[in-house]
Amino acid sequence: MFKTRVTATTEITKKSNQEINDFINDVKESFDNVVIISIENLPMNYEKYNKYTYRVKFYNDTYLKE
Repeated sequence: MFKTRVTATTEITKKSNQEINDFINDVKESFDNVVIISIENLPMNYEKYNKYTYRVKFYNDTYLKE
């Protein structure tokens, strides 16, 4: 039997760094032992006026048994 760690990736669109920090804090509070792997700033999407898109990759102590 193998165990595979589940890694989640989400893209969020926010207007400010404070909103980004609030989102990351919410993720950390929602799961036990969350580890943020990376936060990427994606290219500006001009259809979403004055907003920035970030890709956040994280994992926690969730495993998938194979």
